[in-house]
Amino acid sequence: MRKPAWILSFALLGSLALSAWLWLALRDAQALNRELAARLSAPNAPAEPLPVAAAPSSTAAEVSVPGPLPYAASIAASDAPKVSAKVRQQQWANYQQRLLSDSRYREAWKQQWRINHAPRRENLVRVVGLAPEQADAVLELQIDQELQNFETAGREVSDPEEERQQQARQQAIEAELEARLQKLLGPEKYERLDRYMQSRQSRMQVDRFRGELSATDMLRDDQVEPLISAMHGEQERFLQELTQYQETLDWNSDPTTSLRQYEQKKSELSKEAHARMHSGASAILTNAQLDELDAMLQRDRDRDASRQQMIRMRSTIEAGGQAAGAQ
Repeated sequence: MRKPAWILSFALLGSLALSAWLWLALRDAQALNRELAARLSAPNAPAEPLPVAAAPSSTAAEVSVPGPLPYAASIAASDAPKVSAKVRQQQWANYQQRLLSDSRYREAWKQQWRINHAPRRENLVRVVGLAPEQADAVLELQIDQELQNFETAGREVSDPEEERQQQARQQAIEAELEARLQKLLGPEKYERLDRYMQSRQSRMQVDRFRGELSATDMLRDDQVEPLISAMHGEQERFLQELTQYQETLDWNSDPTTSLRQYEQKKSELSKEAHARMHSGASAILTNAQLDELDAMLQRDRDRDASRQQMIRMRSTIEAGGQAAGAQ
């Protein structure tokens, strides 16, 4: 099984899946993050469990949420004086490692995942064709993998060799999951599960689209799977092209320029992918539905552009503050 979409998104410096989740989940995580920011600002913060964040609302689409994210915590604590975002992120990761060593908190973390993945369980039965007990077993295996990946990614990496070791650990976790799933499901159901997992991002996108349509323009059942398939193909192509471009950039000597070039290329490829999605969907949707899809995709591009502008502004403000402090 290839890497899950959320791992690709993370590796691509905040791709569409992560961006979508941040907008959905940040509202529900604000109270938790404010408490964390207050505790991190105090010396010798006690390692007592924080309340588990409420799960974001969802309809038929699954929302893959790896607990409270380090990035969300860094946003909440962004006004902490003279502490870089990287340090705040590592503080949050270290804090989570301490919490997860408590068996009660660990089980609460897993229970939150079960709640967040309830729509996925329904899809595993309805779309993939698994028996209910197989769907439950698959979810438990995936939750264990997500927890291990979360713990592995939270470890501080100080040099390239440690980074390679961390990647090797994550690959070993994925390989073990694949082997256990193949043994549990057999070849045919495993392949169906693989195809489903690869299309999760597009399924979430189509479900969001369904929620934005009016009652008169609602998708028919026979439109859903073809639309998911059309959008998934273009999403995969987009990620592949972006990954290939990312590998051509020089991230060592001039990371700032490389990041700017990466984001510009990402914007271009996203616009091209959305145009191809329009073409593919034109044979599936009515004219009114197609207009709504175009509007939704345009909002996605506008949202990403706004997010990038805020990141650039924050970097400029932080750099100015550091320069003033050095004087």
